Amino acid sequence: MGRRINRRRFLGSIVTQRPVAACLAIAAFCGLVASSDAYDVSGHHYVITAIVSGMTTMAADGTLRPKPSFTSVNEYERLQAFCVELPDLSPELDALTQRAHVYGSWKDWGWSVASRCNTTVTRHMVATQWYIHGLTGMEATRVRRVAGLIAADRTSAARAATNAQDRVNLVCEAGFAMHLLGDTFAHAQLSEKNQKTLYAPGNGHWLDKHVPDDILSRSLGAVRTPTAHWQEWVQEAAKSLGHSDNSAQMLPLIQPILESKKRQYGDHGEYDYGETTLRNSLRAALPSDWEPYHPALETWRQENLFGVINSKVTCDGLIRRGVDGNGIRPVEGQYPNCHAVWTGYLAVAMRLFKEARLDPVLDGKLGTCDATSDQLGSATD
Repeated sequence: MGRRINRRRFLGSIVTQRPVAACLAIAAFCGLVASSDAYDVSGHHYVITAIVSGMTTMAADGTLRPKPSFTSVNEYERLQAFCVELPDLSPELDALTQRAHVYGSWKDWGWSVASRCNTTVTRHMVATQWYIHGLTGMEATRVRRVAGLIAADRTSAARAATNAQDRVNLVCEAGFAMHLLGDTFAHAQLSEKNQKTLYAPGNGHWLDKHVPDDILSRSLGAVRTPTAHWQEWVQEAAKSLGHSDNSAQMLPLIQPILESKKRQYGDHGEYDYGETTLRNSLRAALPSDWEPYHPALETWRQENLFGVINSKVTCDGLIRRGVDGNGIRPVEGQYPNCHAVWTGYLAVAMRLFKEARLDPVLDGKLGTCDATSDQLGSATD
């Protein structure tokens, strides 16, 4: 997610007006803008919401018709659908924002030189990018399997929890696992020879700009051979959520976009591979009594010119904003605690990644960059 910026105009103004600072500014700009985001909100939140709601039925004329009621979606599923999006909204967890912190830390020179973690700043970047955003440089299907295991583990733990606070935290952890699952699709490389490999931690997909995050980009010309990312993501997500029967009715949503002879543009005139059209289709197909966020969730990411999220925003603040009359409701009178969610999720993710030999230390690429010493830091530090 993130704004698309006119790089030529922006960089040109820097070189013309401040030539002394041009090299540093250009390096920072290219390394940060659109480097490590994930599926836009339609790919994460709206897909999950559509799956758990059962979404639509097919009318006789082939159009998708909303189901009459959203009441079948329980409060836990609504919370999970929100937590799926949270890692891309929170400055403590967002992949690009963590990379910016490393850029701004003189003590973390080791990352640029040899992908080494000198301080907790880099260790936290690796922990968030590796375990939530799937930026591992590993085979996508291997990481995808682990994401499914984490989701199942956290869901099972939530069902067994006897304490209300623990239960809502675990539901949110399951949402983080679903975010990782989605990013094993969003962060698969676009290059023809590496399409089965995820982007690596650090700069992520900055060379490919924002394109990988558009869920239909691989079906609309971003790669030479179109892939079935949409179908595979919807089916994997529905399976993990225990709603496999709901995936088939979602798949036709993209047909009008794929068959359209017009290029699909976003709200600000940028070519977005049908992302805005798909998001609007998903929202329109939700049950009539679905409660939207005000303002829409896709506007919640408060970022600067470089795509870095405002530090005044907090993970816990976003949760309270989401619960207090914005699309979800208090669950058992409790709010998830972001620090507890993050640390609980990280502990399980690290264990399951290590068992699958996908640990960032075991892969031999990151030197002394041991994310375990981060202890997931504090999601509110």
